[in-house]
Amino acid sequence: MGNKPYSIEKIFNKRMVWLTVLLLLCFVVITFRLASLQLAQGNDYRVQADGQRTSVRAIAPSRGEIKIADRFSGQPATVATSMEKPLVYAIPASMTDRENVAKILAPILGMTEQEILDKTADSSKKYVPLKRQLTDEDKKKIEDLKLTGIAFDKEIIRFYPEGSFLSQVLGFVGYKEDVKTGLYGSLTLIHLSHPIN
Repeated sequence: MGNKPYSIEKIFNKRMVWLTVLLLLCFVVITFRLASLQLAQGNDYRVQADGQRTSVRAIAPSRGEIKIADRFSGQPATVATSMEKPLVYAIPASMTDRENVAKILAPILGMTEQEILDKTADSSKKYVPLKRQLTDEDKKKIEDLKLTGIAFDKEIIRFYPEGSFLSQVLGFVGYKEDVKTGLYGSLTLIHLSHPIN
């Protein structure tokens, strides 16, 4: 009878030693795995994470309206203004069936299937504009299709309500805010030479 408590205590001590060894071993394995993830593979995972959540795009500021005053009535008339238009773009990295998407989109966008396939060939890209100044009807058609890897963006375009009236004086703004001569050119140079703080 005097032997029993001793053997139970001995068994308990053995179990505690094994439990301690097991916990210590788990701690070492976890520490080693964390160290390898952080030190050896940390940069790879950082680049992968940035690629999934970061998109670098220049966001052009909206240009204001240009108005002229009618000498006789005093009413201002808009000769240049900005409009928001939809742009459809592809995310080749997310596309699962490029051929099918090209086949469906080609007639809506007024492009050939091959043109769409060529634009979306590089699967590392995350933003490939397919068509600018999309009509609201075409946008609705594409939205209803719910195609994987196809999304929409908004772009600001310049609109001239009076057509070519004062075109020599104003100049014009091309695609990607590419300024061409006239008032636009001179004001852009002034704007660029005075950075905003």
